[in-house]
Amino acid sequence: MKLEFGIIEDAIGRSTILVRTGTEVIGSLKLTAPRGFQDNARLVLMVQVEETYRRKGIATALWSFAKNNGFNPVHELEQTKDGKAWAQAVGD
Repeated sequence: MKLEFGIIEDAIGRSTILVRTGTEVIGSLKLTAPRGFQDNARLVLMVQVEETYRRKGIATALWSFAKNNGFNPVHELEQTKDGKAWAQAVGD
């Protein structure tokens, strides 16, 4: 499956990274505006992947894209059960 990524930034500096396959958006990673600590780290506000694409590495691909493109993502302390498991799996 070929994945394509795009970035949307809002007026206050929050970013959303979208991933699609073909014309279908299948996931997103929402990040806060840059923080003044930890090398301008951005907290992960939400990770979302369409149900039929879960457990296929999409969320991890979003995380890797964010890291490789200078977003310096950091896991939020408040997490769902699934979010906590994913955060432990990708590390950092």
